[in-house]
Amino acid sequence: MSFIATIGFFDGVHRGHQYVLRCLADIASMHRIRRKVITFREHPRSVLHDETATEGFLLTTELERKHCLQKYADEVVMLQFADIRMLTAQQFLRYLRQTEQVSILLMGYDHRFGSDMPQSKEDYERMAQEEGVSIVWLSEYAEAGHVSSTVIRTLLRDGDIDKANELLGYEYEISGVVVHGRQIGRQIGFPTANIQVESQKLIPQDGVYAVSVQIEDVEKEQQALLNIGCNPTVGGTGKTLEVHIPNYSGSLYGKHLTLHLKHYLREEMHFTSLSQLRAQIIEDLKKVHVNLNI
Repeated sequence: MSFIATIGFFDGVHRGHQYVLRCLADIASMHRIRRKVITFREHPRSVLHDETATEGFLLTTELERKHCLQKYADEVVMLQFADIRMLTAQQFLRYLRQTEQVSILLMGYDHRFGSDMPQSKEDYERMAQEEGVSIVWLSEYAEAGHVSSTVIRTLLRDGDIDKANELLGYEYEISGVVVHGRQIGRQIGFPTANIQVESQKLIPQDGVYAVSVQIEDVEKEQQALLNIGCNPTVGGTGKTLEVHIPNYSGSLYGKHLTLHLKHYLREEMHFTSLSQLRAQIIEDLKKVHVNLNI
């Protein structure tokens, strides 16, 4: 058995990545060969610098990224970058052929690998031929302008969720487990679920967002309101992610929620009273077209 493969970290699996993965499928179909995506458990940046270099940095956690990539491949291989970082380009090509059964390697127009970092396509093609691998080079994806994980990170940090979603090709996701909070929302009639997320996950700009929520073991998604920030009205000191799901009944503690961020509504504000905060939440909920019985 042999594979056509492509390699990358694929953070966010955005529209540029999706272009590569569609090409992978097209070429695989042409050659009647199976598709393999080879990626890494940790971002190379965290290995080359230090393990905290990617805190609050990643568009997708390891599980989110693997789940996305599995839609496009017959097999997803997640390597430890530290295990292969010292391999030269030719040694890595040999590894791909002998260990991963790769006979065709799909490479982006500017992709480079190997500790010796060859610069020319001719160098890669010569080494690949020696190792029994064919290289197919892709042209630059230009359908929607420049698309990169770095650009999307900047958009999210600026609160431009609409543009970020456009470049991702889907709504940005945040997932995590519901943990106990201060229960201030419950006092004003708008109970919230506090979401604990992985430390490496990029959290967008503070503010209020319209979201949909997938609750563990619940089939239908719910419209909801997400607040990211430190809750200045009630003297909060640390950043939290709190989601209010209108008309939902039952305990969410310990459940896993996945939030799909749709629109940025407003910045986080300081109110002089809880009644003012409650009035603003009502206005926010009107914007997400939720029919409340209040």
